[in-house]
Amino acid sequence: PVGPSRKHWGPSVFGHRGCRHIEGIPENTLKAFEYAMSQGAMGIECDVRLTRDDHIVVFHDPVLGRVMKDIPDPTVEVGQLDLVDLRQMSYATDKTNEVRIPTLEETICFCKDNNLKLIIDLKELKRQKVCIDKLLKLYKDYGYYLYTESMVIAFDPRLLYKLRKADHKIAVGMLHSDRMFQNVMNMPFERHLVPKWIQCMPKAVDRGLNFINTKIAPWLIGVSSMCPNAHDSYNAEYAKLWHKRGMSVYLWGFNAAEECITDMRREGIFVSADDKYTDFNPAKKEVTYESLFPDAPSNFQKQLGVTPTPPPAAHISSGKEKSH
Repeated sequence: PVGPSRKHWGPSVFGHRGCRHIEGIPENTLKAFEYAMSQGAMGIECDVRLTRDDHIVVFHDPVLGRVMKDIPDPTVEVGQLDLVDLRQMSYATDKTNEVRIPTLEETICFCKDNNLKLIIDLKELKRQKVCIDKLLKLYKDYGYYLYTESMVIAFDPRLLYKLRKADHKIAVGMLHSDRMFQNVMNMPFERHLVPKWIQCMPKAVDRGLNFINTKIAPWLIGVSSMCPNAHDSYNAEYAKLWHKRGMSVYLWGFNAAEECITDMRREGIFVSADDKYTDFNPAKKEVTYESLFPDAPSNFQKQLGVTPTPPPAAHISSGKEKSH
């Protein structure tokens, strides 16, 4: 069965990690979420992981080296440190040294208080049960907001299956891409985390995972939305297929607004962007007198004093016509 509908979210635009590549604003922080809101984003997409002491924090990478500064070992993982340790670190792009890693609960409260929708990307792979239990607790505490205004997404179908099995009222989305492991292999701080057997055949593993996430998992889990990379998995027939099955489509991976073609900007499809969120909105239809009142004379006709030709009068039977 399909999960709680999110088709009505289209054509909303979400701030991907809040924002990215904006000077002085680190991704996946409350400051990034504030920026996205101020620039017209209708919701926030964030990534979450567990700390060593079981707090869910908002952070994309498994390791700290790419985003944080003054790290003795850039391959140190988020899950190897307690929350208090992470809170003492500064972001490489933050010149004030004041921005700190937020918790998921802080992010939920920010989005709730500002009437923003929230997409939560589960990245935790090692301690899935603990992560899910913590997330379920948040849904219990903030259910009046989360059940209607949030969605949980993941590449790992096991996470979504366990979450939906515990609470079928939670909306989930199935992420998939043709190049997930191939992309990870190009990340210097993360490559060592990929098992050796996957490193030997990333393309084959990507094909297998993509098959599971598109052909099996949606029905087994009961997803609300399919979440493909916009570059390698989407076309008009894709959207038509999943909409027919009652699911929405969430698109990600854009580098510029020009990549978000007209077909992607419609009902049942919502997208995320790093910046310039309003450029991803559908083009507004021009409202004219004729569009509002199609049966009335146009202003131009009125100015010329021309009366439009009336429609032919309805034929009234005299009762003498031959019946059929």
